[in-house]
Amino acid sequence: MRKKKMDLFVLLSLLLPVTASAQQAEEMPGTGNGQAVKDLQESRWTVKPMAGMTLTTLVGSDASDVSSAMGWGLGLEGECRLSRWLGLSFGAIYTINRFNSDEKAVEEDTYWNYRVEMNDPRYKQEHIQVPLLLNVYPAKGLTLKAGLQPSLLLSAQAKVHIGGYRAKTEEILGLISPETIAAAEKVALDYDQTVGIRSELHKTNLLVPVGASYEWRGITLDVRYHFGLFNESKNNDAQERYLMVTLGYKFNM
Repeated sequence: MRKKKMDLFVLLSLLLPVTASAQQAEEMPGTGNGQAVKDLQESRWTVKPMAGMTLTTLVGSDASDVSSAMGWGLGLEGECRLSRWLGLSFGAIYTINRFNSDEKAVEEDTYWNYRVEMNDPRYKQEHIQVPLLLNVYPAKGLTLKAGLQPSLLLSAQAKVHIGGYRAKTEEILGLISPETIAAAEKVALDYDQTVGIRSELHKTNLLVPVGASYEWRGITLDVRYHFGLFNESKNNDAQERYLMVTLGYKFNM
């Protein structure tokens, strides 16, 4: 009987240090099984609706007269946290990108007695963007991200101010001749005209988004800068660059 008690005491003496070590490893971050449990808890899916503003411009030798303008975007992103430090995200974002130009063009005809001045076009493009991002989590709440973003052009317009003059030929009676046109009253032109330009642009593009976000209690502020890899237009070398700042909320799945 006494021998059994001694054996039980020895067994308990061996088990207690092991149990204490395991409990300590579970409580201390970065060690043993506790870290594995924590990493497993952080490997989760989230969904984030978001909306915000864009600031777009073009770069290239044919874009020297382009200036930035504000647009907006909204979308939905899903994120999979693979480990404590790494994750992947993907989504779909609808954007309206705007930019302006100081470009001027003049069309003149002395026979028909008109002069049309087309000034300061303002461009508007609608896109569906599909960001595919690698995320790095260096600190609590902070995410650094980069990846690739295919883009589909939905529509493109240019709003141009029309100035100049034309002959008021509707008041001319009889046969129209250079003399009657030249003598006609001039009508000033001063209006805006919107024209579709989608046919002049490439329908698809590929961008490289680089940015960071900060999350606090699910509320996420996201800042990304996008580099277009291909020319926007079929007729020049201008490439798109735009900044996007969004506010969103993360829902755990």
